[in-house]
Amino acid sequence: MALAQAGVELAGLDDDTLTYHDQTYPLRHVHYDAFDWIAPICGARFLVNVGTNSDGAVDRLWIAFEPTMKPAEYTRLSPAES
Repeated sequence: MALAQAGVELAGLDDDTLTYHDQTYPLRHVHYDAFDWIAPICGARFLVNVGTNSDGAVDRLWIAFEPTMKPAEYTRLSPAES
């Protein structure tokens, strides 16, 4: 899936956020590149892992929506693709 309209800001000190379209949600840092995200609609907690490119910018993320399934992977589109 494409990550064209999403952004992840990893600021540290409990200021980490996940933005999708115009909605911004807080992330709680768990370990290195792993974060907890609590979905506002249902209050369920999901594990979010991020990946970075060679410049260190977040360019992909994985969200484990179901513990028995592989996490969904989202990849940021290049400006030419979006």
